[in-house]
Amino acid sequence: AVASAILVSALARIDLTVREKESVKLAGVDFNEVLVPLSPDAEALLRYAGEMILRVSGAARSVVVYAQDTTVARFGTMGRAQTLQAGPIVLDAMNKRKQQYLADLQILPGRVEFGYLPINTQ
Repeated sequence: AVASAILVSALARIDLTVREKESVKLAGVDFNEVLVPLSPDAEALLRYAGEMILRVSGAARSVVVYAQDTTVARFGTMGRAQTLQAGPIVLDAMNKRKQQYLADLQILPGRVEFGYLPINTQ
């Protein structure tokens, strides 16, 4: 019991600082395209929404709009795959309407499922 108290006391006194990953320039191609035919008003609204997400968000560099099993639009920096193929992670997030967290997209299953994002996405 004394050893546990000493350990807890020592851990409480340690000064820990969180170190965040440094930002990197994404390796990919910039897109600003709507891939399905829409009315001029709907397309303008979609383009505006994509641009605002990229501009306002401090972290977002890629926006993919996916509906009815189709990639509708791509904005920002994209990776090697041209279209989104919804895998288990994306489908689960869409069905549960909850965010999903992956610590690193370079490891499985993220590397395979998110090929439409830049290879060095953090």
